[in-house]
Amino acid sequence: NGVDTELQLTNQSAGQTFQVQITNNATGAGTISFDSQFLFEGGTAFTATASTSAVDVLTFTCFAGGDVVCVSAANFS
Repeated sequence: NGVDTELQLTNQSAGQTFQVQITNNATGAGTISFDSQFLFEGGTAFTATASTSAVDVLTFTCFAGGDVVCVSAANFS
């Protein structure tokens, strides 16, 4: 339904990992944006799959200095 979401992280510790599952609904894809502490392969932020009911999984690892590295797996069905 076109919802826009920004992901921010506070109080993280080096060595922590977490995963986020993003599932589009049947009425339309929204967008996700990320705070500047998130780092992505090639320097380009992740873009969610726009297909109806698409499932994407993001894995985040926290490092010293506050950087959070993201690896994505997209378009599960």
